[in-house]
Amino acid sequence: MMRTAVFSVLVLLGCSGEKPAKGEGGSPEDFFQIRLEIMTADTSAFALRLPQTGERVAFDDTVRLNLREVSRAVVRPSFREGDFIVVAELSDFGAEKFTRLTSEHLNRRVGVILGGELSHAPFIMERIRSGSTPVMFGLAQVEADSLAALLNQKLAVLAAE
Repeated sequence: MMRTAVFSVLVLLGCSGEKPAKGEGGSPEDFFQIRLEIMTADTSAFALRLPQTGERVAFDDTVRLNLREVSRAVVRPSFREGDFIVVAELSDFGAEKFTRLTSEHLNRRVGVILGGELSHAPFIMERIRSGSTPVMFGLAQVEADSLAALLNQKLAVLAAE
């Protein structure tokens, strides 16, 4: 249920002319971001809440990856029957950056941010060389297809610039 609510917000953000949410930046490239978690007691730090738990997670100011480092978004079946995952397949440059990021920041969290909303914030347990990263998981197929289409639409806008 929570994933559906987050997905609905993302579709509204991505398709409406509304003011962008904090962290989105308003440009198509900033719709998808990966940032590193920081440990801080500073309540003014850039922080978002995990939709699953409500936990507040603070992030550094540097966007480590954005939509410019993505080649395309695809839908894949999840390990849970009936669920689907949206995956960002990274460009060669993006894959290099992601491998370096995961190599240099083991045991830290990264935030996957879509439209200014925190999708998830996994811990980096090992270097990742796959050239792709999950964007959102636990979706029904129609939701996953719509989110992948939205990301690919934003990629097309970037390619036309």
